Order: sequence, then structure tokens, then C-alpha cells
Amino acid sequence: MEKIKILFDTNVFNEILDSKIAFPNPNKYIFYATPLQLSEIHKTKDTSRKENLLGIYNTINPQIFGLKSMIWGYMTWGTMQWNETGGHETSILKEKLDGKKKKSNNIEDSLIAEVAIAENILFVTNDQLLYEVMKEMNKSVIKPSELES
Repeated sequence: MEKIKILFDTNVFNEILDSKIAFPNPNKYIFYATPLQLSEIHKTKDTSRKENLLGIYNTINPQIFGLKSMIWGYMTWGTMQWNETGGHETSILKEKLDGKKKKSNNIEDSLIAEVAIAENILFVTNDQLLYEVMKEMNKSVIKPSELES
């Protein structure tokens, strides 16, 4: 059986830590991430929680894809990867998210989701608005509760 390629939104690491979902079965999935998820985890103020989130991140040992869009203030050289769309997907995602509800992390959500879209990887998020936008755009997305443990 071929493994399914998945990319977690940062909130999925929290879902696992808080025991809201079981740890996904590594025999069924290949895990991917961007440098942005790790950056967001490092911003966790509670040191113990941050260490536990990093433990989950290190356990899944994701293969890393660079961000597809270059936006000032998000990542550095070497954490980005050329993309044929040139940030077009990020712009669409952010516009649609802002249309539903302007949140300060809509750009981060858009950057992470864009990688899943560009790499044709199943995106896993517990952010209802992001989930809705991805569905509206006919992109591959599921909620963490749909993962097989």
C-alpha cells in the first residue's frame, strides 16, 4: 500500500499534544512540513509546551519543502523554493481567508497551504476557515480527526 503524503497545519501539532487526536500512523503517511511550522512552534511562549511540540515535530521527522512565495518578514533565503505560480495561490488563499475573517495569521496559513497545493500533498488543518477555503478551491484537505492512527 502506497503511503499518503500529508502536510500538517501548525495547529495539528497542538491537537496531537492535547490528545484531541491520536498520533497518525507512520505506516500510512509520509509527513511533510515547511520551515514556517517549525518557526511557529518556536514562538510558543510556554517552554514546556514548546519542547513537547518540538518532540512531536521531531518524531514525525517531516521532509521539508521550502515556501513557494517570497513575502518580506517570512523566512529567509534558503527556506524558499521556486514555484511556477509565483505566489498566486498565496494571494488567493489570503484574500479568501480575509473575506471570511481577517486574522493576523492568515498570511502564515496561506503560505503553508500553498506548499501543500503546489506539491500536491494532502493538507491537514483544524482551522475551520482555512478548511472551508481549501474545499471551496477544490484542494486536497482534511481535518485531523480524519487521519488514521
